[in-house]
Amino acid sequence: MGKPPQDLATIAAKFSYPLPPERIAQTPATPRDAARLLVCSAREKRFLAGTVRQLPDLLPERTLLVVNTTKVIPALLPVVRDDGTALRLLFLPPFIEGRVRALAPRAAAVGACLQHRSSGISFRVVDREGKVAILQPSCPLPPLLRLLASDGEAPLPPYLIESPLSPRQRKRRYQTVFARSAGSVAAPTASLHFTRRLLQRLRLKGHTITSVTLHVGLGTFAPLTQRELEEGVLHEEWFRIAPRAAHRIRRAQEEGRPIVAVGTTALRTLETVAARYGAIRPSSGTTNLFIRGTYPFAVATGLLTNFHMPASSLILLVDAFLGGDGTQWRMVYEEALRRGFRFLSFGDACLLWRT
Repeated sequence: MGKPPQDLATIAAKFSYPLPPERIAQTPATPRDAARLLVCSAREKRFLAGTVRQLPDLLPERTLLVVNTTKVIPALLPVVRDDGTALRLLFLPPFIEGRVRALAPRAAAVGACLQHRSSGISFRVVDREGKVAILQPSCPLPPLLRLLASDGEAPLPPYLIESPLSPRQRKRRYQTVFARSAGSVAAPTASLHFTRRLLQRLRLKGHTITSVTLHVGLGTFAPLTQRELEEGVLHEEWFRIAPRAAHRIRRAQEEGRPIVAVGTTALRTLETVAARYGAIRPSSGTTNLFIRGTYPFAVATGLLTNFHMPASSLILLVDAFLGGDGTQWRMVYEEALRRGFRFLSFGDACLLWRT
């Protein structure tokens, strides 16, 4: 597998692009499938602009789409320290009985007691690992999870801090129609564009939809590090491919049908299992797969994805999907900027075909 340069400064320069703040979408399209879609055949330098609603007509016949069924946990919770100081905790999966982890300010020092006022549930800080506090809750795990579901807020990415959406709207709009398995602190954003009506139109057109699960961690928003570049791995995230989904994916491969990963999380899940076992099979575990350079893709022929942060691991993934020469991804992004597309989590999408 070809690898890009290992120097972080070189990577930042090669995979950066100018992203004006006004091009970062602060609200999603309404309805969801009204988001714009850039269909890219980068090697032929051909682009087609439409909307996600037109996807059933833009896909090749009998395409299999693979979506991610992870569900975002409303894991951001306001608490007060025993001296009355107001703090916010971002609880991090996995959730373990008797001890939970949360991204917390330094004011949540070891020994501090933090309380959620309306429920009376409290948390004692028993340890810290950098920005993460290790907490001992005053209740069993089920009531804590119910508290997050009722009173927690959706943990939007840092660049959506000024979003005008209300807390209730954030909970609803930062969740996909596929959401089934709770475990993410960020949404698989390509799937945010889908509606029930669009799914019905896809099926009527002869396309099929199957699902995998990958729980998205905070690392998806973290900048690349020198260590990740040198070791060739990213943060760990939990995934699962169920037997029925594995069968559908293998059958599509055998029939030579196009397979479109809806989002980078679905793509990483497919390629993790293919690399680990030599074929798609029912499986679960963790992945730290870092897709870059001339990666030998084995499953997905197409990728539906949003436009990502400059110099991020996701830009390197898009570059790899388009051949890994460091130029095709830039052509796509320059075209999107020229056409006025909106970027990042609440932004527009592109449909890429592997070269």
